[in-house]
Amino acid sequence: IQVCDDHQKMFGILQSIHNGLVIVRFGQFRQSHIVKKRSEHLALDAVILIPAILFYNPLLATCFDGTFAVLRGVRTSLFYLVLLILTSLTVVLLINVVGIVLVIALLTLPAAAAGCFTRHLWSMMVCSGVLSALFISSGLILSFCFSLPSGPVIVLVAALVYVISLLIGSRRRNEGSAAGGN
Repeated sequence: IQVCDDHQKMFGILQSIHNGLVIVRFGQFRQSHIVKKRSEHLALDAVILIPAILFYNPLLATCFDGTFAVLRGVRTSLFYLVLLILTSLTVVLLINVVGIVLVIALLTLPAAAAGCFTRHLWSMMVCSGVLSALFISSGLILSFCFSLPSGPVIVLVAALVYVISLLIGSRRRNEGSAAGGN
């Protein structure tokens, strides 16, 4: 069974799980104070979401087929810059939630888990946003209940859901190929 086509993605996810486990085990993490700057977070959320919604089609074209986008008149260099700015703002938000070490995990795991169940970019974006909110909420609750650092717990929750998503997605693909072969 082929679990993941992209070896680099799998390596990053496994490294994120490892970092989360090490930090939870040895407590090498400073507790985050997420609630302090709630209004700033909401403002940055809006700054990220509004351009992503307004420029969805040009961003999609720029990401997946830059040559085609240029032929269609899309200013790919501008939208590439917008994408970089949106990504950097997302990283700034995530540093306050999980810390610098675990930022990449929270960027990767929700999207990877959502990718197991969706076929379109817009549904993957919505699903990964909802999953991120669930991961953060459940990770904060678990970290509070068990007196563990919040960042690594959030990432471990995300990793657990990703592994479950892989198993369910693999099972669905196997059932689909078995039904299609008859």
